[in-house]
Amino acid sequence: ENTLDEGFTAFAKLENIGISALDVEKEGKIPSDAEAVIIYAPETDFSAKEIDALKEYADNGGRIILSTEYNKNLSDRVLENLYGFASEYYGMSYKDVIVLEGETKNVYYYPDCIFTTMTDKVPSAIKTGQQGYVIFTFAHAIEVSEALPEGVTVDKLFTTTDKGYAKTEYGKDFTYDKQKDDLSGSFLLGASSTREVGGAKSKLWWFSSTDAISTSMNPYVAVYVLTESVDKKESVSAASIIITHDRVDISDKAATLWSWVIIAIVPAAILGYGIYVRVRRARR
Repeated sequence: ENTLDEGFTAFAKLENIGISALDVEKEGKIPSDAEAVIIYAPETDFSAKEIDALKEYADNGGRIILSTEYNKNLSDRVLENLYGFASEYYGMSYKDVIVLEGETKNVYYYPDCIFTTMTDKVPSAIKTGQQGYVIFTFAHAIEVSEALPEGVTVDKLFTTTDKGYAKTEYGKDFTYDKQKDDLSGSFLLGASSTREVGGAKSKLWWFSSTDAISTSMNPYVAVYVLTESVDKKESVSAASIIITHDRVDISDKAATLWSWVIIAIVPAAILGYGIYVRVRRARR
């Protein structure tokens, strides 16, 4: 099972967020009071019933946060139903490659630990808070459809440099060295897509590394996306669809000063240690 990191849940507690189970397969729909849905590190595909629930939710103006990764331990990483929904409704699709960075200054120890390049669509709160560094590890590529669905606009947020490259396999013969058969160029790692159809406006944030919304790695990204997705309304309920299908109830309180001090403002030394531990553990 995959769960959101402790920092994310700690921020939720500071905001009086209650977490309860949400079984979309059983209920057949996402609750109408769910202001945001989080799909975190999915390892199995969604059923037809779950996809229908997501479509109904999107048709009614719902907001979705999709945080995925290149999981080398899975034999079948292409979740056809889930990624098909993202393509059909939001014009973005999963590309089954592991992305690496060829620009040395944008690499932390290993080429698959990337200091991403931020586009001008990234909010200043993230750029300033992260001091210019947003870190993705074990990321796959995201592709944007040449012909976007009706009513859809896509904003590219995080990419590699033009020196990026990608490999189709992370097996026993894997090497970080760039090979002649590797794909090369700038790869999209994170984007948001807005869909306006039938008077309803929905949005999907898609990050190709689960570190994107990790408060130990990218605290300002995590806090910004969460608060932006719920629109800071009086009372909201956000469904968190992870492996355990948890439901998150979010209060009307905006982030307090202590929230930022405890969760968002992470000393550089602790951040660096967090990155090291994340990378080290992932390679065991």
